[in-house]
Amino acid sequence: MTATLPRCDGWCRGANPITHIGSKGYVYCAECARERRWAGSESVRKMRAWELDRIARGHALNSYAPITREESDRRDQERAEATERP
Repeated sequence: MTATLPRCDGWCRGANPITHIGSKGYVYCAECARERRWAGSESVRKMRAWELDRIARGHALNSYAPITREESDRRDQERAEATERP
């Protein structure tokens, strides 16, 4: 059985491979994701390889909840401090 990815839910109507997922659960190609982000209608992020693989196998992903910039910066700082420790 070959793995097949779902089609893009954006304006391209599946002409491009999916690479991104939105906060509402729709999947998009890079062009449509950029358009959604620019319009401000949905928070969109690039999917990780394991997520694309999971979707290709027909499994659902866990829900995606965007985090604030402050939360992201705090996590980055914690990771940096953890790597600096002897």
